[in-house]
Amino acid sequence: MLKGDWPRWLYAFTLLFITVGWAAYVLQVLRWTSNEPNIGRILELSGASGVMATLLTLLTLTVQFFFRKAPPSLPSPGRTPAPPAQPPAPPGG
Repeated sequence: MLKGDWPRWLYAFTLLFITVGWAAYVLQVLRWTSNEPNIGRILELSGASGVMATLLTLLTLTVQFFFRKAPPSLPSPGRTPAPPAQPPAPPGG
């Protein structure tokens, strides 16, 4: 890990903890709704679930963007890459 990577890790783990906390809240709302169903609780559950989906999507995109592998370097245009090295010929052959 490079010195400049700590903000990425901090942001990613903060977002992860927020997502896990929100998931616990969604489960609590689901429990309340199943015990006493009414229109207000159902709307609260659907809104909380929508925010949960948004947080999961944001977390996934953040991890993919920050922690992806570097693309392979390509040769500059107009230059041909060097051919691969040939193994030495066997002796006596």
